[in-house]
Amino acid sequence: MASWRTWSPWSELRTARLLDKRPVLASDAVVEHLRVSVRAKVYCIERVRLADGIAMSFDETYLPLDIGEKIASNDLEVQPIFSLLENKYALPLVEAQYHLEAATADQRVAQALEIAPGSPIFLIERTSYCDGPTRAQSPIIGGWREKRAGSPRGYAVPS
Repeated sequence: MASWRTWSPWSELRTARLLDKRPVLASDAVVEHLRVSVRAKVYCIERVRLADGIAMSFDETYLPLDIGEKIASNDLEVQPIFSLLENKYALPLVEAQYHLEAATADQRVAQALEIAPGSPIFLIERTSYCDGPTRAQSPIIGGWREKRAGSPRGYAVPS
């Protein structure tokens, strides 16, 4: 598996395992987040994000079809989607909206995160914007695995 190394205050090796990438019909939630028409095709990318080889999050990303096709043509186990959007495709992300929720893992998420179904998870729904809605993402984190403190700019803060 390929990997990328990103500096972080926690100095871990961050990688991703690509599970799937494909065009899909937009669900009602994706229609709302990306402001696409009902039954529009969008691009779905599913990955498991790893830190030092441990599954940390299950990411489900939806992109407008034209942007998604470009992103999907890259090695998504090596390259972060945000880096591709901003650096390769000149789509700087200028804003994001978040919805945070405690939940329990369904069978699909549990299998991806290698946890038991019903385990506690932390669901983050994020819609990112360039000129308009560009990316709807749902990172799902196994709650007990995330034991870090940080600031929005990524600098370590006392916990």
